Amino acid sequence: SVGSNIMKRDRSEDEYLSTGDLLKSLGFSRTWLWNFIQKGEFRTGIHYYDLGSRTRRWNRALMLDWALNGRSNPEAHQRRIEQFLQGLEPDDGKAKKVKAPKTTAAV
Repeated sequence: SVGSNIMKRDRSEDEYLSTGDLLKSLGFSRTWLWNFIQKGEFRTGIHYYDLGSRTRRWNRALMLDWALNGRSNPEAHQRRIEQFLQGLEPDDGKAKKVKAPKTTAAV
């Protein structure tokens, strides 16, 4: 299946791929990738980041999720992006509860 090579090698949520490794893993062409970047499917700071003018790193977990869900179930992919942005574990399905700091009454 699409992206199965990615998950077999490493399940790290923090790992990033070079463009060449991403294309090999997913089986897509540079032209296809460029077209989707131009359409706004992939966003800098979320799906990828630039290390310089010619070096880009791709979020392995989000790109795999996009390959599996992005076009057929964009709502599921958006939820995965939100989890990534919030730093949540992808499988727990629950928002982390943060207690409000205690405040002291002014005297």
